[in-house]
Amino acid sequence: QEPTRQYTPIQFAISNHNGISLHVLLKHPRLDLSLKNSENSDAFTLARLRNNFLAVQMIEQHRQGTKEYVRPKFLQTYAMNETCRKWFTRFYMFFVLTFIGLA
Repeated sequence: QEPTRQYTPIQFAISNHNGISLHVLLKHPRLDLSLKNSENSDAFTLARLRNNFLAVQMIEQHRQGTKEYVRPKFLQTYAMNETCRKWFTRFYMFFVLTFIGLA
């Protein structure tokens, strides 16, 4: 961490608008974007505060590629289909209202 503001290396690259360093740091397997500095800002918030649009875009692309943001294939098929979403919503509402009525 940087001593005065306690930035992580990725936050330091974002604050200096250094896209090459940011690109290399985003490839690290143990990267933690949720670490906060002394101003209580994580990497994504710092990029938005510094108007570093390249960093915001790179972090969003990195987040979409991580496992917690990947949907299973069957959900992609049904969630993207307008008709399926409409019927799932209706079924869910029917189920909830029936469950509340039985309670």
